[in-house]
Amino acid sequence: MGPAGSASIGDTATKGAATLGGRSPAVLMVRELLYRTCEFNMNNNDNPAESRAIYIETLRIIEKIVTSADGAMSGTAPLDAEPGIPATAQPETSY
Repeated sequence: MGPAGSASIGDTATKGAATLGGRSPAVLMVRELLYRTCEFNMNNNDNPAESRAIYIETLRIIEKIVTSADGAMSGTAPLDAEPGIPATAQPETSY
Protein backbone atom coordinates (compact mmCIF):
# COMPACT_ATOMS: atom_id res chain seq x y z
CA MET A 1 0.00 0.00 0.00
CA GLY A 2 1.14 3.52 -0.77
CA PRO A 3 0.82 6.60 1.44
CA ALA A 4 -2.45 7.27 3.27
CA GLY A 5 -3.65 3.69 2.75
CA SER A 6 -4.04 3.92 -1.04
CA ALA A 7 -2.88 1.16 -3.34
CA SER A 8 0.20 1.90 -5.40
CA ILE A 9 0.38 1.50 -9.16
CA GLY A 10 2.48 -1.64 -8.73
CA ASP A 11 -0.21 -3.28 -6.60
CA THR A 12 -2.93 -2.86 -9.22
CA ALA A 13 -0.65 -3.81 -12.12
CA THR A 14 0.32 -7.04 -10.39
CA LYS A 15 -3.30 -7.92 -9.64
CA GLY A 16 -4.31 -7.40 -13.30
CA ALA A 17 -1.43 -9.55 -14.55
CA ALA A 18 -2.34 -12.36 -12.16
CA THR A 19 -5.98 -12.52 -13.28
CA LEU A 20 -5.24 -12.21 -17.03
CA GLY A 21 -8.36 -10.14 -17.52
CA GLY A 22 -10.52 -12.71 -15.75
CA ARG A 23 -9.26 -15.62 -17.87
CA SER A 24 -7.14 -18.49 -16.62
CA PRO A 25 -4.10 -19.64 -18.60
CA ALA A 26 -6.06 -22.80 -19.50
CA VAL A 27 -8.91 -20.75 -21.00
CA LEU A 28 -6.46 -18.70 -23.04
CA MET A 29 -4.75 -21.87 -24.30
CA VAL A 30 -8.06 -23.50 -25.22
CA ARG A 31 -9.20 -20.40 -27.08
CA GLU A 32 -5.93 -20.27 -29.02
CA LEU A 33 -6.10 -23.99 -29.90
CA LEU A 34 -9.64 -23.69 -31.23
CA TYR A 35 -8.79 -20.57 -33.21
CA ARG A 36 -5.68 -22.15 -34.75
CA THR A 37 -7.54 -25.38 -35.56
CA CYS A 38 -10.24 -23.47 -37.43
CA GLU A 39 -7.62 -21.30 -39.14
CA PHE A 40 -5.64 -24.39 -40.22
CA ASN A 41 -8.72 -26.10 -41.64
CA MET A 42 -9.80 -22.98 -43.53
CA ASN A 43 -6.34 -22.34 -44.99
CA ASN A 44 -5.79 -25.94 -46.09
CA ASN A 45 -9.26 -26.64 -47.50
CA ASP A 46 -9.23 -30.10 -45.93
CA ASN A 47 -11.97 -32.54 -46.75
CA PRO A 48 -14.72 -32.75 -44.11
CA ALA A 49 -13.48 -36.06 -42.69
CA GLU A 50 -9.96 -34.69 -42.17
CA SER A 51 -11.30 -31.47 -40.64
CA ARG A 52 -13.47 -33.48 -38.25
CA ALA A 53 -10.52 -35.68 -37.23
CA ILE A 54 -8.38 -32.62 -36.51
CA TYR A 55 -11.23 -31.01 -34.54
CA ILE A 56 -11.81 -34.14 -32.45
CA GLU A 57 -8.09 -34.44 -31.69
CA THR A 58 -8.07 -30.78 -30.64
CA LEU A 59 -10.99 -31.47 -28.28
CA ARG A 60 -9.08 -34.41 -26.78
CA ILE A 61 -6.10 -32.14 -26.11
CA ILE A 62 -8.38 -29.48 -24.63
CA GLU A 63 -9.91 -32.07 -22.32
CA LYS A 64 -6.43 -32.95 -21.05
CA ILE A 65 -5.58 -29.27 -20.52
CA VAL A 66 -8.77 -28.65 -18.56
CA THR A 67 -8.33 -31.84 -16.54
CA SER A 68 -4.79 -30.92 -15.55
CA ALA A 69 -5.77 -27.29 -14.84
CA ASP A 70 -8.73 -28.18 -12.62
CA GLY A 71 -7.27 -31.31 -11.05
CA ALA A 72 -10.11 -33.57 -12.12
CA MET A 73 -13.32 -33.11 -14.07
CA SER A 74 -16.30 -34.95 -12.68
CA GLY A 75 -18.96 -36.43 -14.90
CA THR A 76 -17.00 -36.39 -18.14
CA ALA A 77 -16.78 -39.02 -20.82
CA PRO A 78 -13.61 -41.12 -21.02
CA LEU A 79 -10.86 -39.96 -23.40
CA ASP A 80 -11.66 -42.78 -25.82
CA ALA A 81 -15.15 -41.35 -26.37
CA GLU A 82 -15.84 -38.66 -28.96
CA PRO A 83 -16.32 -35.28 -27.28
CA GLY A 84 -19.91 -34.09 -27.28
CA ILE A 85 -21.34 -37.57 -27.85
CA PRO A 86 -22.34 -39.69 -24.83
CA ALA A 87 -20.19 -42.81 -24.47
CA THR A 88 -23.29 -45.01 -24.87
CA ALA A 89 -23.98 -43.49 -28.29
CA GLN A 90 -20.45 -43.87 -29.68
CA PRO A 91 -20.19 -45.32 -33.19
CA GLU A 92 -18.34 -48.60 -33.67
CA THR A 93 -15.58 -47.04 -35.80
CA SER A 94 -11.87 -46.65 -35.20
CA TYR A 95 -9.68 -43.73 -36.21
